[in-house]
Amino acid sequence: MLQIADEVAKNMIDYIEKTGALLDETRLSKEAAAKDAPATVDLLIKRGFLQPTMREAAVVALQDPVKAQASLRKIAEASYTPPPALGRAESEKEAGSDTMKESDRVYYAKLGVL
Repeated sequence: MLQIADEVAKNMIDYIEKTGALLDETRLSKEAAAKDAPATVDLLIKRGFLQPTMREAAVVALQDPVKAQASLRKIAEASYTPPPALGRAESEKEAGSDTMKESDRVYYAKLGVL
């Protein structure tokens, strides 16, 4: 009977140690999020993804993983603009033609292609 009690005690101690390590990891993660959130929000404001009036709420939201993901989804949905397509589709080009519109020439020249 003593052997079972020793094994139970050992398992309990292992469980407590692992739980303590997980709690420490969670605490450190939350502290890091709290420390980094203001700088992240300031950058989002600087780049135009957030309005300055949203700063405090965004700092709080970034400290909660679920709220942070929801905020990132909202930012992505609101601010995504597909990049412009370069050139014209093949169907729009004249077969065998070397002519280029002046606007295309200027565009490609500014890109450094011409």
